[in-house]
Amino acid sequence: MDLRDCHISSKNTAGQSPVFQDVCFYLNQFRSNPQENQPCLRVQSTVVNNFFMAVQNSICCKLYIEKLFVSNNHSHAINISNPHILSIKECVITNPGKSCINIRFSKEIFFQESRYVRIERNELCKGSYGISIFGENITPQSCTINITENRICQNTKDGIGMKNLNISKVTIEKNQIVDNGGNGLFLNHVLDTTNFLQVNLKENKILESRLYGLAISEVAVFSDKDEIMRNHKGGVLLTGQEKVPSEQEIEFFKSYPLRNIFSTTKINNNKDSGFQIIGNLRGPLIFNSCEFYENMNGLFIKQEPLNSTAYDEVINKTAKKLILEDQIFGDVVLEKCVLFQNRLSGIHIKSINTKLYLRETTISENRNYAMFIESQQDKEKIVFKESDKGKVREHVSGHIGGNWGILYETNTASCKGNKCTIF
Repeated sequence: MDLRDCHISSKNTAGQSPVFQDVCFYLNQFRSNPQENQPCLRVQSTVVNNFFMAVQNSICCKLYIEKLFVSNNHSHAINISNPHILSIKECVITNPGKSCINIRFSKEIFFQESRYVRIERNELCKGSYGISIFGENITPQSCTINITENRICQNTKDGIGMKNLNISKVTIEKNQIVDNGGNGLFLNHVLDTTNFLQVNLKENKILESRLYGLAISEVAVFSDKDEIMRNHKGGVLLTGQEKVPSEQEIEFFKSYPLRNIFSTTKINNNKDSGFQIIGNLRGPLIFNSCEFYENMNGLFIKQEPLNSTAYDEVINKTAKKLILEDQIFGDVVLEKCVLFQNRLSGIHIKSINTKLYLRETTISENRNYAMFIESQQDKEKIVFKESDKGKVREHVSGHIGGNWGILYETNTASCKGNKCTIF
């Protein structure tokens, strides 16, 4: 079905409880074989107002929407389950009762031709979510997702929320995600157990979220040239594991760690810390040529102590150490980064059980410390990868230490009676 240049309005009234739970376009599938006679809808240059939903399907559809204006829906504006092809381009969706675009994956469906979701150059505003893509389980989905050049603003929850997905390729690129009531971008348990690809984030601007600009948990991302600024809670929150991993988890993440890489990312002017690591990582975290400035702290790390109580029956200390080290799936690396003019410290380490490696990373002009380390024992986890220890001060301006003392100082008074040593 092709439709263009129409204006369609429901008898429901904007701002009032809907009298009719009507759907403007409903795509249904009655046949037992989903590859036979799939419903296909092409809509262009059309206005849809006041419906309960503008577009909904039952399953297995091809949907091409371009230059659609949708306003004042009482539920999701576009509500799609298990799409074969979904293309939404140059649309304006504003003021729905729930998400502007809601997509659900519940089971895998195989097609000879590729499956994809493309959401490009739209304005998605004043819903609960701008885009919500959730899985009802983690069945592998052979479907690519591209979210590109959208403006996503003033939604009451997350600008983009993705959760419980096992999907082949996800790209989120060149979006402006501004002034949303939750996180700008929320990724929770988004995996690819088929090709082990990362979620690609590139050149997004994520600003003024009420929570975090980017919140990620159990996901591997590659961030390139993203800007994460002026968010109310913090710039980026990476949440790791807080419980003892099972033997199956240890085996899986040792073989397939979740690698998070941030390259030339700018994280600045956030009310809390620029980047927060809470919990233990499931893979390495690498920063390359990133900037952290004018946040509370540039980088904040709070990791849970490695659990040993589960292994109390292991008497041999060497064996217990090896067992505990199996819970570490990756370290933190900062290479050629800049952390400056943060309101407290460049780096604040509350607790850490991975290694923190720094190479050619500049830390300067922070108000309190260059690096504040709450526990003296954690200083052993900090490794400056310079060829000469004397070169550390070429990159670091300010104190490295905590209330227990200051490193890289020869004045014993600064160490409260004990001469400090370089780790």
